[in-house]
Amino acid sequence: MIRNKLEELLAILTSLLPDIQASADTNMALSTVFQSIEETTDYCNDLGQKCIQHSYSGKLLMQSDLDIILVKFDNYVKSLSEFVNADGFLSS
Repeated sequence: MIRNKLEELLAILTSLLPDIQASADTNMALSTVFQSIEETTDYCNDLGQKCIQHSYSGKLLMQSDLDIILVKFDNYVKSLSEFVNADGFLSS
């Protein structure tokens, strides 16, 4: 499920028109979302490393953390979709 959300994010980001990617105003508006996505992917990577090293402290805690990550990615998809669709920036 997390992989699907990441693929949705990638599809949205790659569908932005080139003039949006180059626009300073748009970049400022999206920078907060991009920073949040980066922080969440870093956290997701940290969880993966803990699983590989068997240093995670419980199955229920891991499931809770994964659920939180999924909700965050879902919110990013919704935010970016609303922004792109509201401004008509989605390329066809």
